[in-house]
Formats: sequence, C-alpha cells, structure tokens
Amino acid sequence: MKRILLYICIICFISSCTNYEYDGIKLPNNDNIIRLTSLRHKVGTRQANENGHPYKVFGIIEGDTEWYMITDVHADDSIKDDSIFYWPGRDSVTFYSFAPHFDGEMVSQDFSSNPPSLVITYKPAGDGNDFTIATPTKQARIPGGDNPRVPLVFKHMLSAITITIKISDELATAGYSLNKNLDEVPEDSSAYGYTVIFKVPYNQGTINAALADPVWYDVEQEEVSFDNNITFYIIPQTYNQTATDTCTIQFDNIWLFRNGVTVFNNLLMKYNLQDGDLTDNTFKPGYKYNINFTFTKDSHEAGGDPIFGEEIIFGSTEEAWDNQSTVNINTN
Repeated sequence: MKRILLYICIICFISSCTNYEYDGIKLPNNDNIIRLTSLRHKVGTRQANENGHPYKVFGIIEGDTEWYMITDVHADDSIKDDSIFYWPGRDSVTFYSFAPHFDGEMVSQDFSSNPPSLVITYKPAGDGNDFTIATPTKQARIPGGDNPRVPLVFKHMLSAITITIKISDELATAGYSLNKNLDEVPEDSSAYGYTVIFKVPYNQGTINAALADPVWYDVEQEEVSFDNNITFYIIPQTYNQTATDTCTIQFDNIWLFRNGVTVFNNLLMKYNLQDGDLTDNTFKPGYKYNINFTFTKDSHEAGGDPIFGEEIIFGSTEEAWDNQSTVNINTN
C-alpha cells in the first residue's frame, strides 16, 4: 500500500510541474526569462531611443484575450524584478512595443487586449524626444534551449529636423563671422549661441502602436513654436503657402562681427518654407531633415530692412587738362 501511495505522489508532482509550465506561471529556470531587445540597438542610421528613455512592452499568448505581460524595459536592458516574465510553456507570445514611454508627451492612451490595440494620442515637446513603434513580433520558448532576446525592430514615427546657419564665403573672406564661428566670445555677447524659432501648423496626432504598419490619423491643427537650436521632432505633416498651413523658420540672437566689432545683433527675417523646399512639401515619418541657411550680404533683419543697407559704390572720371605750360631749364 505504501508503494502505491508513493507512485501516486510522484505522478501528482510531475503533473503539477507540467501545469506550472503550460499555465504560464513563473518557471524557476532563469533560461526561461523573456529577454527583450535593447533600445540602444540601431534602427536604420539612428538609434531607436536617442535619449535613453524606458520603453513599454505588451505580450499576449496566442488565442488569449488578456495581456500576458506588460512591462517596462530600461535603457540598460534591465527589468524590475517584479516585472520579469517567463515563457509560458510552448505557447507563442506576440509582443507589441513603443518607445519611449513617459507621460509628458502622451495626451491619452487606450490599451486593449481584445483585439490587441495600443492607441496613443501623442504631442511632441520638440526638445529632442523621439517616438518609435516596434513591428509586432511572435516568438515561442525554445524547450531546454538558450532563449534569445525577442528581436523587436523599432521604426521612427516622427520627423526630425535640424536647422543651422553659416556665414557665406564672401562675407567670411571680408572678415565677418557669426556666433559660432568666433574664436573668442566678445564681452558684450552674454548669450553666445543663436536660437531657432521653428513654427509648424500641426503638432498632435493619434496612432495605433499594435499595427504592423501604423500611420498617424486625427492630426490636429495647433501651431506651435519650438525655440532652441537642437534637433526638433514633429508629427509628420504637409505644409503649403496658406496662412494656416505654413512652416516658418526664424533665427534669433544672431551676432554678426567684423574684426571683433559687433555689426549686428537681432532677429533675422522670418523664412516661410516654399513649394519644393521639401519633396511633396511633406515632412515624412522616419526622415531626418537638415535645413541649412547661409547668411549673405543680402540678408534682412526681422523688420525686412537689409542688414548691410545699400552697397557703397565708388567710381572715378577722367578729364582733359584745359591749359598746358612748358618750362625749359638749362642745367649748370
């Protein structure tokens, strides 16, 4: 009788371990931990998360209607102990993710597991925060094997714009220099670097991060001005020359010097992006645009007046002598 009971106990123990594995309850073997791709990996020619913010990961077991996992992955690949998940037996898990994840630029969020939907209304702050979405990825545990990281591949969903200004070769040759071309900061230049005022007509949109090919929709018109001289991130959009849909760029705190003497310090005239400056007049998702301006002798200040005024032109004329005199002198 004791031998029979022992057999029964062994069978129950084996059955219990099997249920733990298939029910998705945490397994004791660390090889079964779900590990995720680092956001420091490259996406195209840029990093997916240039500022190292954490990113959000959702996972659902095939056939289920509830999320199996929701966790945050930090820039160093770490996951908090209470947010670690293990592979659920032999079932496949489909992973969804977006990055970075922080509340500052998320106007609203609606996360649903049936069917998987991650609807986000997003409003870029413009100060260098990117926004990326991973392609949904399905993967299963390798029984008894070394489980690789889930290979999440992120796509840039915003447009990045870098705006710079330099002085023309003609002015540089004549001894002129701009703020960032100076070898020494003059005493009267308390604010050494110029700033860029970049205005766009649209600055908020909604997107479903659970789709394989997500696109922005319900893009709202809200003119916003980004005032700095770093890379801007904006909702992808199309501009035109109407009063409500134009994009403008203006430089402030421009210092122009010649031989160490201040010639000009003020706003430059506002520039409207023109038809043809960008292909199809559109800032596309996943594109980085480098917009370079050149300060020339024809540049104007904010009020529209030319900075150098009218060119000083010198001329000369030749006149014939009306009276001539000849003097003959003999030497001694």
